[in-house]
Amino acid sequence: MKDLSRNAKEIILEALRKGGRISSKSQRIVPSLSFYVLIKDLKKLGIFEVDGNPKGGEEKFWRLTEKGKKIAKYLLEIRRILDEEKR
Repeated sequence: MKDLSRNAKEIILEALRKGGRISSKSQRIVPSLSFYVLIKDLKKLGIFEVDGNPKGGEEKFWRLTEKGKKIAKYLLEIRRILDEEKR
């Protein structure tokens, strides 16, 4: 089983905050090149898919799959539980 890096988890949560879709320009977590490396891995895991069919030069957006949305919700729940323990 592959574990997700911290940046991958943040990209998933950022996409959820932005309505389930994200692009390299709309996120501020990692540099553009790193974003594409991360998104490629997350696509292979079935967490993201291309949103629409961008034409040459158009910004490419990625959306969370149903599996990705489920993972994002679990990540939020884990974060909430850890935050409660800090209080």
